[in-house]
Amino acid sequence: MINDPGTMVPYQAYGLRVLSEIPLEELRRHESDHGPDMVVKYGEVSFRPLEISTNGFGFRADSTRACHFLEGVGAFLIEDGKSITVDPLPDVEERVLRLSILGPAMAIAMLQRQNLVLHGSAVCIGGKACAFVGGHRWGKSTLAASLHLRGHRLITDDVLPITFDGAQPFAQPSYSQIKLWPDSVASL
Repeated sequence: MINDPGTMVPYQAYGLRVLSEIPLEELRRHESDHGPDMVVKYGEVSFRPLEISTNGFGFRADSTRACHFLEGVGAFLIEDGKSITVDPLPDVEERVLRLSILGPAMAIAMLQRQNLVLHGSAVCIGGKACAFVGGHRWGKSTLAASLHLRGHRLITDDVLPITFDGAQPFAQPSYSQIKLWPDSVASL
């Protein structure tokens, strides 16, 4: 589904009201009487990384903005944790854009909003968040999916922002989707 240019759709994720020009099918639509906490839109990104790594990634940041660049996909400018500007390369699929928006770009935005952001997954067990953090392909999502199949509610997968109410930490819920490798899907 492609929106008409300029059409903004309201969503909710990570405790934020997100208004997006780009369809974010993974997120729950959410109408609100209040303005958005974050806007996602198409636009030109001139603040780009000065170098691209051999695996096609680039990153550049200053005190209020950060740019995540992925070769073959495009540039994502995140400003003050309040906006994500997407400058896609020609012919990139929207589902590929969404992976970068909801993954690295959203993680950067949550960091800019003063959250502790972990690479992990979390489920609710006994009314408490149980989080799994670690490196790439360590089984975080697979463990969360396994527990979800046993009746525990998924809180988040991949990007795990932690907010604080005083000294009390809270895992912010994202959206109900788990990213699994084909071998994990087969084993579950």
